[in-house]
Amino acid sequence: MEDNIEELLPFYALGTLSPQERAQVEAYLQANPQAVAMLEEMEQAASILPYAAPPVRATPFAESKLKKRIQSEKAAQRIAPAGDESRHLQRKRLILPLDRLAWPVAALSLAIALVCLVWALTLRGQTVQLGGEVTALQENLAAQRQVIADLQEQLLSQQQLIVQLSAPGLVTYEISGTDFQPEASGRLFVTPQSMTGGLILNGLAPLDTGSVYQLWLIEGDQPQSAGLFTVDTQGQATLLVEGEVPIDTYDAIGVSIEPEGGSEQPTGDIVLLSPLTTQG
Repeated sequence: MEDNIEELLPFYALGTLSPQERAQVEAYLQANPQAVAMLEEMEQAASILPYAAPPVRATPFAESKLKKRIQSEKAAQRIAPAGDESRHLQRKRLILPLDRLAWPVAALSLAIALVCLVWALTLRGQTVQLGGEVTALQENLAAQRQVIADLQEQLLSQQQLIVQLSAPGLVTYEISGTDFQPEASGRLFVTPQSMTGGLILNGLAPLDTGSVYQLWLIEGDQPQSAGLFTVDTQGQATLLVEGEVPIDTYDAIGVSIEPEGGSEQPTGDIVLLSPLTTQG
């Protein structure tokens, strides 16, 4: 129903609708501001197009008839000059044939222009809609690519961790929770003089949005960040730990709660902390 009424808008702008159709269009306009904007554009086009209508040249036959009438009228004036009213009527008769040709052409040009305008507005709306759909698809594709990249990075870390845990001479360090999370615990698996190790954590509380866990390798009283991580719904996490020096030369390992993005030094609650001396 709405599509049918919008098809009447060009004819409403031309003022060629019946009273009943005009009432339907006006009721539709009151409930649809977008249709009002479309109508305003059509009315602006309608107001300009008559001035742009090309002049219409009379056919040779009409021009010949016109010249003969002019000669006849001149001869009649020499015999009996006509009054002002008579001359006005004569000029009106001369102009009438040209008017009958010009107005139909102008009206046809206006109707064609309005149809083109409606078509252009429809295409513009479709173009905007397609542009939005393309943008959404591009954003979705970028998000999917990021997910794939994250999964590939996790897979690589898991493979490295498996290699680390299967290395000969593996040493295990027990890690305990602090008073902030006493149920938390973990195990660090390191090969002597290796700069990488495998870390398995349990019992950590899932964090609210905006917070992350940050792992620290501590040498003397200087903590060095070893990465950020989150835990699953069970409070578990499996990490590949990388140090700037061999892992077993650090004095301690700890985990703190930090703002998203991490910190240069521990600022939040330290939930795990143990010296790297107790071997399992």
